[in-house]
Amino acid sequence: MDRAESIARSLEFLRTEYNTKATKSLGARWYVTGDSNGLESATLQNTDADFVTVRGRYVMEGVKPKEVMELIINCVNRTEWDDALKQGMFAKDYGKLTTSTLPPCSADIIRLIYKGVYPVSSRDLCLLRAWGEDDDGKCWLVAESCEDASVPLDSNCVRAELRECGYMMTPTASGCEVVYISQTNFNGYIPIWMQNTLTKQQPTSLLAMEGVLNRKLIGA
Repeated sequence: MDRAESIARSLEFLRTEYNTKATKSLGARWYVTGDSNGLESATLQNTDADFVTVRGRYVMEGVKPKEVMELIINCVNRTEWDDALKQGMFAKDYGKLTTSTLPPCSADIIRLIYKGVYPVSSRDLCLLRAWGEDDDGKCWLVAESCEDASVPLDSNCVRAELRECGYMMTPTASGCEVVYISQTNFNGYIPIWMQNTLTKQQPTSLLAMEGVLNRKLIGA
């Protein structure tokens, strides 16, 4: 039940925020920080300073929502589109969830290990994830840090923390629009400039994802 409540909270946040308009107005809830190559990047204003919240919005032509979702679910091959990742691994599979608090979905727990860059240590994440498909064709995936015996603390890594995080994939006439939201606290020692750089780079992963999917489609 605790897991289901966490998933429900993350999904509610994603549904509320994925389509909120971002502008360059100083009082905007979502402030546009970049808009190039079709990728809109934005940050959430006036929130917990320990968690910087970023959002990327991008339309992938000729790509279906399920294809994006399947790419994200496969954390082992995440290194194909996440340059900072050293290794991704599955830790626990919950399968399909049956609870009144959630729409039909599946869930698991994964571990992600990120590369360190001197003098910053490697980071890792223990994530609870859930994913599903809405009746209108939208696909979604949410993730949030959790504690679980399947992913014990590792002295070689600093355990970072992800609060509500998610992807919303909406079908369009020519492909799908993908919105990615992430709230991250890297924890431990990390220079402010590096933290800001890593945070701002997160939405650009959507471009790398499209590249991987396009190569797969050409190969098919």
